[in-house]
Amino acid sequence: MFAPGGNLAVAAQTIDPIESEAIAADPRYAELFAAIRNASGDEAVLETSVELMAYVAQAYQPDDNLYLQTLDQTFDVVNYLDLEGRYSAFMRQLYVEAFPAVARRLGPDHALSRILRRRRDSALESAGLIDRRAPDTYEFLPGPRDFAALPSSPPQQVTGIERQAIATDARYAELFSEYQEQRTTWQSDAAWLQATMALLRYVERTYTPDSEIYLRTLARATLAVRAVDYDRVHVDLVSRLSAEALPAAQARLGQDNALVRQLAGNLENWQQDAERQAMFASEDLPSEFDWRLDTYDEPARSELRNLFEKRADLSGDALVENLVTSRDLELREIGAFRPYPLYFATRELLRGMTEAGRYDLVVEEAARWLDALGDDNFGQSDMEVTVIAYLANAQAALGNSDLAAEALARAVLAPDLNEVPPEQLYPWQPGSDPVEREYYLPQARSQLARILLRADTRSALALDSARFAIRYLRGVRDNRPPGAEANAVIADQFSAPEDLPFGQDARQQFSGFVEAAWRLAQENGDADKALFAEAFAAAQDALQDRATRAVAQNAASEFAARAGFGELARQREAISREIASLARDGMAGSREYRQAVARQEDIDWQLQQAAPEFFRLIRPRALPLAEARALLGQGEAVVLVLPTEYGTHVMAVTPEGEAWHKSDLTADEVAGSARRLREDLDPWGAGVISYWDAGFEAGAAHDLFRELIEPVMPVLAASDALLYATGPELASIPLTVLVAAAPDTAGERHHDYRAMSWLGDRFAMAQLPSIASLAFLRTNVKTASRQRSIVGFADPILEGEAATRGGRNAGSVASTRIALSANGRDGPPLADPASIRALARLPGTAQEVRMLAQSLQQGSEVLYLGASATESSVKDEDLSNVRFLAFATHGLKAGEGGIASEPGLVFTPPEEATMHDDGLLTASEILTLDLSADWVMLSACNTAAADGLGGGSLSGLARSFFFAGARSLLASHWPVRDDVAPLLTSGAVRMLAENPGMSRGTALQLAMIDVRNDESLEFADHPSSWAPFITVGDLR
Repeated sequence: MFAPGGNLAVAAQTIDPIESEAIAADPRYAELFAAIRNASGDEAVLETSVELMAYVAQAYQPDDNLYLQTLDQTFDVVNYLDLEGRYSAFMRQLYVEAFPAVARRLGPDHALSRILRRRRDSALESAGLIDRRAPDTYEFLPGPRDFAALPSSPPQQVTGIERQAIATDARYAELFSEYQEQRTTWQSDAAWLQATMALLRYVERTYTPDSEIYLRTLARATLAVRAVDYDRVHVDLVSRLSAEALPAAQARLGQDNALVRQLAGNLENWQQDAERQAMFASEDLPSEFDWRLDTYDEPARSELRNLFEKRADLSGDALVENLVTSRDLELREIGAFRPYPLYFATRELLRGMTEAGRYDLVVEEAARWLDALGDDNFGQSDMEVTVIAYLANAQAALGNSDLAAEALARAVLAPDLNEVPPEQLYPWQPGSDPVEREYYLPQARSQLARILLRADTRSALALDSARFAIRYLRGVRDNRPPGAEANAVIADQFSAPEDLPFGQDARQQFSGFVEAAWRLAQENGDADKALFAEAFAAAQDALQDRATRAVAQNAASEFAARAGFGELARQREAISREIASLARDGMAGSREYRQAVARQEDIDWQLQQAAPEFFRLIRPRALPLAEARALLGQGEAVVLVLPTEYGTHVMAVTPEGEAWHKSDLTADEVAGSARRLREDLDPWGAGVISYWDAGFEAGAAHDLFRELIEPVMPVLAASDALLYATGPELASIPLTVLVAAAPDTAGERHHDYRAMSWLGDRFAMAQLPSIASLAFLRTNVKTASRQRSIVGFADPILEGEAATRGGRNAGSVASTRIALSANGRDGPPLADPASIRALARLPGTAQEVRMLAQSLQQGSEVLYLGASATESSVKDEDLSNVRFLAFATHGLKAGEGGIASEPGLVFTPPEEATMHDDGLLTASEILTLDLSADWVMLSACNTAAADGLGGGSLSGLARSFFFAGARSLLASHWPVRDDVAPLLTSGAVRMLAENPGMSRGTALQLAMIDVRNDESLEFADHPSSWAPFITVGDLR
């Protein structure tokens, strides 16, 4: 049907053998080649590479394979490192000589001839010697080679114009010094680019566009942006400034001025880049396909484009055949000169074969590629590591785990790949391969660990590989420079990569380490305390989600305010929300997005200089075991529940000791058990007619307890308060409903609920976003004086039929579509007030909030009920000095009511929607509130559990209130009964008022017990009545 192999060996075997022959036969070549390998730093690599090229150009003919090989490698080095352009003429002369010689030998239409012709013409055009738009109108005759004219040393790093500005402008001198430091040491691409743009923005504000210092700075910025602005964040700014400066510079300095000529050439390059970007954007091609097509001639480009366009509708063998045809076509275009683009085609082929389940073909194709490379190259670059990853995955799928592990181990355990500690792989250092060092090697090590764990073999190697991968992830988090993505939580930041088969996201990688540590601990007799501490930290990182980030962001803002940089932090928060909103609206590549990122980079740079502690706070780290234990008071315990593909790990820590247990229940099995219990706990949501029909699977609730909690109960014996963190698998139920003793009526649907041993009776409980968030909540809380006891919002005016919460006529908003209305040309769409007004009114919520206020016995209260319960009243009210903040209304999860992207709370809608008030307080609007409340009470439909949009184990509403400054939340897992909600919320608050030393967790625990034992309430003993609420955050 098709032959996957093609002429792959021809492309791969022409790399190192040529150099090896020259090293053996030519001592001078061997000496210079070794000098390149031993060069340290960018300048040394550039100088030695050019020296080798100059020798080869004198000693060998232009059509010699070694000449062409060296020319290609030198082109890459000069193109990337010669930012001053001092070797442009040298490279131009070489291409002028090489093209006709190769064209005579191979023919003008050969792929190599075409590549050389394009490079020659580009170099000549950049020098103003030809116009490629009229290719038939010029003839260039090269003069004799003059290699003596090569620069013998680098030109001055600082020009006279710049020295003058340094002497007269202190701020310029400061910024230029930072630029020079980053340019010469090159600590990271981002740092150099940041320093360059800071210098440019200052010069733009201070000097005129026709001044020499302006033009010189613009030239430096152009070089930096073209070299390392991979996301094209600053392209629009630099190209715009270039276009604005050129007319003024030409008028003042003349068109023949060197700086003006350079500016004109740069501007033309920007314009060509823009045209090329627009062309490829219109064709909807993947990014690496852009430049691959750009190197091919017609008709190959058209044929490849057609193959790509058909690919989306293909699968199985048809997809593989399409990919084989595409790869072989590219091979004919590339020839034996530049194999790297061929790697992308091969990777696409391996991916397609994997998706089609043709693992036999993957093994065949990967083995052919690796054989062509030879043993000397095995596992030495991102190309080989990726191909080997596909090979290993295929072998594992075919049941050959030993072969899979052997292949990966051979690739990733090479000594030269492991010289740099994984924490230091990001940002990548000069001389290393950024793709390999930053991405592929850690992912391949993680895949090796996964294969070994699935095969249940070689636990020590699995642990070592998993440790390497998670150390890298932590290094990225800790070493990421200020700027875009600086505040990302690592579990959000690292999703499964597309170019490695079955790539693992951060949670999977941390979970893999926990599993490997468990297995090794079992082999060692379960006595390795250091291993437990390491696994405890990894489990925290696995469970870390956006709620942790929200708490950390609030702590960082408080720190910045105390340090005198509160305004900068507030600006940063606003820009972060803008960036998130643009990304959510599909505008991540827009000019507005890039400009917002650039503004955030500016602020981050200032904060980094003035308050570096800020970035430690917004990048939450796992708490070491000793610090976690120190956070706990007498009688407190913390429990981590981490469901994984290998089973569920449970870790319990108290001031006195710790315990570690693994259940055989996998993540999918835990999630399934939680879903079944949730159907009993939310009978109306499951379509059940009555509580009696609902029943409760008490046996299933006990099974979960027995599997997860019972094995660690001995270490919890002295505890009466339990703080727990878990993954999204258990997010739909509170752990208070687990049954600690096997019920006598196990297997039946109905029980004596008052006689059952509920876990919520044994412990006062609270759910944590993470253990790190507990540290933030207890050490970085706001200290505003509490002038008011409670502010409440309830019973918005809605025109739907009045509903009783917790009943069959509750008016589910999930089936009611909230229409969206346009918001002019700019802002986000607004909720349509008429759609909100059609929701069912909830009159019982007014009574709940009144009872809350009464339960405080004394203190000030402000209640917004009925017509006054508006979104405007929330935004206009000063909520920074309120102890209890209550919302009793409809709550929309993301995706409900037609609101696809954000959850929100419903209020009395206005006649006409505005940005300030459309009747729906969304999560992003909650972020802007300034809170210091001890307890925010969200007595709505479902304000606790995750909303299914990747936010982890807590809802977007919960995360937003933490971000705004709340210390803890009272959130509901399902609609709360109108006759029960006031008893739970006001009962808990009343106990706090009567017992000043009581914790919030204990107050809620006692209120639930009171409701369950109240025989005057029908079905009050059913857990759906008394257990909907959970304290989220600190329970004290």
